Amino acid sequence: MKLKWTFTAEENLINITDYIFGRFTKIEVKKFLLEVDRVIGIVLEYPEIGSFYNETIYRHILISKQTYLFYKVENNTVYLVTFFNNSQDPQKLLSILYS
Repeated sequence: MKLKWTFTAEENLINITDYIFGRFTKIEVKKFLLEVDRVIGIVLEYPEIGSFYNETIYRHILISKQTYLFYKVENNTVYLVTFFNNSQDPQKLLSILYS
């Protein structure tokens, strides 16, 4: 299984880690990034593990209690679409997924 990051996924991961770093310590950022790597590894091994989001082609899986990873699988490739903080407006997520 191949892995491809979208620009949005990269950008949102940076924004989330900046947020964590601004409120906590480097240790929490490192823990979060290790969890991101762990979950991506699971998704690569078991791409169907995430549940479909609202009848879309996108799957989502929990990274932390406030962050989900949204991804899709096409042609033996996992596309990381976005990381989404649950405290944000769900309309923002829909605009990302439907753009």
